[in-house]
Amino acid sequence: MSRSDKDLLVAGFIRRQPVDTVSGNKMYEWPCDLTNVVLEWYEETSYWPIRGEAMEQFRSTGNGQTMYGPKFEVGRLCQFETTLCPNGWKANQMGSCQFYIEMAAFPDEVSSITLYYELRCRETGSYCKKIRTFRNKADAQSWGTNNMRFIDCQNLESLEMTTFVKVLRVEYTECAETIEPPQILFHPEPVCMSSDIASQWTIDPELLQRLASAQEGKFFYSHSFGGVRPKFDKTGHTFCFEMAPNGWHATNRGQAMMYLRLLGLPQNVESIGTLIQFRGDLLLKDGEQREMYPAADLEHQFSYLKHGVHLQFDEVLLQETLRQSEEMLVTIRIEVTEVVSRSGETIPREQWEEYDIATNYIM
Repeated sequence: MSRSDKDLLVAGFIRRQPVDTVSGNKMYEWPCDLTNVVLEWYEETSYWPIRGEAMEQFRSTGNGQTMYGPKFEVGRLCQFETTLCPNGWKANQMGSCQFYIEMAAFPDEVSSITLYYELRCRETGSYCKKIRTFRNKADAQSWGTNNMRFIDCQNLESLEMTTFVKVLRVEYTECAETIEPPQILFHPEPVCMSSDIASQWTIDPELLQRLASAQEGKFFYSHSFGGVRPKFDKTGHTFCFEMAPNGWHATNRGQAMMYLRLLGLPQNVESIGTLIQFRGDLLLKDGEQREMYPAADLEHQFSYLKHGVHLQFDEVLLQETLRQSEEMLVTIRIEVTEVVSRSGETIPREQWEEYDIATNYIM
């Protein structure tokens, strides 16, 4: 959702029609300053419009050079700044626009902060959603190389870069000189998940056309799923599909690489063992239906260190096959088989509910 769309959304929550304190007349427009106050305190998305002189700077910035965008805070806990390398930061990223969030201020009492974040460029359709752990000031995260290419945006009049960040976990520094528990600086929103998750990703003709024409390094994402009490599509969910339809590297160019990505875990859970079943159903333009199954049974131990797994079919899914398809349906079932607490203890199934993993809730 763009900034302008959210302005309208905020205005939709007016309880009564505001009155101009000077004239005493009713106001028929929602005050923009009040909108900005609401968005400043309650908005979790940072916006960076690039236009005019900034767009000229974007076009003239070379490899290894950086543009600096707005800074933003997360829950008064830590401060980030947004940066952009229009022609890549590293030598092997020449021609790739790398959009970063960088840690600008890190509390001394904290040893690590794990975040769920989304990066987006509206005009180019570049997007990613990931989880990462930050441990030091100046730690930075971007999207993959060539997810946004300089050649695709150098002639645009403007760009809007957006970030969305949520804190998943805060680890505090242990002090050998005191046995007092650390002061809690931030309480992340709880994540509750089911022990048995089923979902489908329907890839319609419009999205298939975008997948079929995507260049190497471009990633696409499904809706998020797996949360018992999610907050819209943004937070509270635990998984999503990720696809690089033309591969993410020269070694797999032409192959549609698909992954299952972890987006969050309950607060007191360190990792979960899973059994994953999935299939792909393709409807080709000539009317043929094709079924694709896993190359082998898939088990994976998800954690904030191991937060993705490659979904390999029994035959290689090529981008050319996507070009020949009218629709694709990806179906998945994820069964939790093991729960490990943050203390390293394997939790008996009858206690999973205490760790926010519902055993009687099938999604």
